[in-house]
Amino acid sequence: MSVEQPCPVCGLQADVGGVSEFAFSVSCVRCGQFRVTLDFAEDFGQERRFAEVRHLVSGALREATVSKHKLPPLTIEIVEQSLLPLAPRTVSQQLKRLLENLSRMVNCPGSERRLQPENDYPLAYARPEDRLAYYLKTLEGMDLVSLSVHSDGVHVQITSEGWRSLEEARSPSLSSRKAFVAMSYADEMLCVCDEGLKPSISSAGYDPVVLREVQYVVQLIPDRMLAEIRSSRFMVADFTGQRHGVYFEAGFALGLGIPVIWTCRRDEIDGLHFDVKQYNHVDWRDTEDLKVRLTARILALIGRGPVAPHADSRT
Repeated sequence: MSVEQPCPVCGLQADVGGVSEFAFSVSCVRCGQFRVTLDFAEDFGQERRFAEVRHLVSGALREATVSKHKLPPLTIEIVEQSLLPLAPRTVSQQLKRLLENLSRMVNCPGSERRLQPENDYPLAYARPEDRLAYYLKTLEGMDLVSLSVHSDGVHVQITSEGWRSLEEARSPSLSSRKAFVAMSYADEMLCVCDEGLKPSISSAGYDPVVLREVQYVVQLIPDRMLAEIRSSRFMVADFTGQRHGVYFEAGFALGLGIPVIWTCRRDEIDGLHFDVKQYNHVDWRDTEDLKVRLTARILALIGRGPVAPHADSRT
């Protein structure tokens, strides 16, 4: 049974139900469908540091809903470490995400989608006052969508040029020699990276990209991370440590059509979120087991890369 209460993220009246000891479900026409922990519901609105980024959280939740990507119950940690780092901050990034979200909402090319600007602005990660109409008219001016205004809202249709643009953006970088590594950066995982993950990728013929080893300006970490994922041939996502960011980075790669190879230390397999349990993980025991099995998995699913060592090479 649900009751009507303010959405804990945007404040709009929403249906709230599925209450347990630790969390409850929210169905909001603005933010979408998600679950939040009781602590989050109590603390988020009172945290002044979130006042200027509330619209980005709404955008991330709405995008997860239209992508049919179920998130773990929302916590302050998830917002800070996963949702906000992946949120688009520039207008050009927001336009791309809006077009992506629109494509997920239409039934097929040629069909229309009705939008209500007062509730659908999170599709562009926009602020309420930014006016969704600006983003839609910009896409129309780029010949990516066509618009028609009716009494029930704005009707949007993605053009053939819009579909072409989406297909180009989603195409994996087949010529890339890079493989992005998503993982926990806890101290105990450093040897796993250096002795298992990186050697496996290198043995298969690709260059491993580990964000902690990439030179970047601190303020540009999210942009650099997304750019590295976009330009990679595939991703290796290791869920040991159950780091929330790995879930979101893997979801971002899947949305771009970039293959993800799933790994997790065997003793933590049972703790995986149900959304990723369906995938065939390399359930490694130690770094040597990981190195051997991950190399084989990469060669089987992706193929040998352009920088693979020659079998007859001599030291």
